[in-house]
Amino acid sequence: MAKSPEQFSNKDSEEPSPDFNLEVPPKLSPEIKFAEEKPEKDGELRQAQEELSELLKELPVVAEQKEIEKQPVEPDKYKTNSGATRRIVGEFLGRNIFKNIPDFFRRRAKNFDIRCQNAEVLQELKNKSYILVANHIRPTSKILQKMAIPPDAFALERVVAEKTGKPLRSVVKCDDGWWAKGLWRHVQKMVQPLGEGIVKGMGFIPIRKNPGSVNRNFLRDTEEAVGVGEPILIFPEGRWYEDFSSDHKLESGAAHLALKNNVTIVPAYIKGCDSWKPEHGIDIMLGEPIMPGEKGRDEITEEIREKIAELQENFNQK
Repeated sequence: MAKSPEQFSNKDSEEPSPDFNLEVPPKLSPEIKFAEEKPEKDGELRQAQEELSELLKELPVVAEQKEIEKQPVEPDKYKTNSGATRRIVGEFLGRNIFKNIPDFFRRRAKNFDIRCQNAEVLQELKNKSYILVANHIRPTSKILQKMAIPPDAFALERVVAEKTGKPLRSVVKCDDGWWAKGLWRHVQKMVQPLGEGIVKGMGFIPIRKNPGSVNRNFLRDTEEAVGVGEPILIFPEGRWYEDFSSDHKLESGAAHLALKNNVTIVPAYIKGCDSWKPEHGIDIMLGEPIMPGEKGRDEITEEIREKIAELQENFNQK
């Protein structure tokens, strides 16, 4: 069983070994007795002490090596692989069972009556990865709200596929976004990696939203998508609304990913995508790309807000 960093004792590096103790009682040492009885042997005794001192000089090296061994290592090395195992099991379930759910709604999205403006922006970026950001429309059906299946994500996915021939990788939360109390909290922690794997197996990019959750897998998944030139969809509002408002809080995740991966951001405004009814009318307006450059994360987030608000205003004026 692997030891935690706290289990490594530092006694060996702080105290010299008893084998190198210089304070030898005269009564227990015949050599020192002999030296006391025969002063002419003092030179040999001094030489022996010098040799012993040379040996003692190696102690700091040993202590230093032990100190290196006690240095903290990556936490994953001291954790069980149960979380990773549940994630793998979740991916298997997502690919072979739950993937039928988004595939069903992709077929339903083909019946939407989508009117997309400025679609040439996507065609110009078809050979590159980029981050598509849009407002998030709340479905009118309470059942769809409970199922958390947003029509707007599938509508945007269809537009990107038709204009560029590439799949749009949507960022989807894999937990409740909050921690319960008591026993249910432990259940949430056990289920979270499983849900993360299911979401990934379904073809999405999972993100953990519960407070304090670590998203190393999310960052790795987004880097993989960027590496193969896939576009990524993020709803910066973090939740759905009836319509976009400049007063809504925007999360800075899209700006962070754009800066980290040096990719372009494409703003979009959606109107009318609140139902799965056949031939449902949907309007999508795409804005000019936002280049991250040397901008800060907050500055990019505010620019996203301004771009979506501008697209909304242009739509309302028609």
